[in-house]
Amino acid sequence: MTYGKQAWHNCVAAGVLRVHVMLQALPSMVAAQVLNPHPGSRVLDMCAAPGGKTTMLAQIMGDSGTVIALDRTQAKVQEILSLSSDWGLTCVQAYVADATQLYQQQGEQRQQWEGRHVQIGKAVAANHHHHQQQQQ
Repeated sequence: MTYGKQAWHNCVAAGVLRVHVMLQALPSMVAAQVLNPHPGSRVLDMCAAPGGKTTMLAQIMGDSGTVIALDRTQAKVQEILSLSSDWGLTCVQAYVADATQLYQQQGEQRQQWEGRHVQIGKAVAANHHHHQQQQQ
């Protein structure tokens, strides 16, 4: 029996061949192969759904280490976790996050921390100066 591309896609999408066959876009496959992470690595997949690249990375790593998978909706994260579970992968951690906003959010947090650090530094310096004056 011969199946056309659409018939295979329908079988995979319906879960008929899930865990046996996974259709994947070439860029996802190439990205995982080029990165070629070693077992024990920590990898961040910032646009992870539906999970093909994520699970391929985890498999290349021998399910040893951590693959952090981010995507923007809970439904997509569930899809990643479900696929990881189907493949028996335990090193995948998936979170709801918009990767396009992470750097900006990190910058804002860094500025807040640096602001607190400066305030704490000024307070420590003032306290040190006060103690020096008392000792004289």
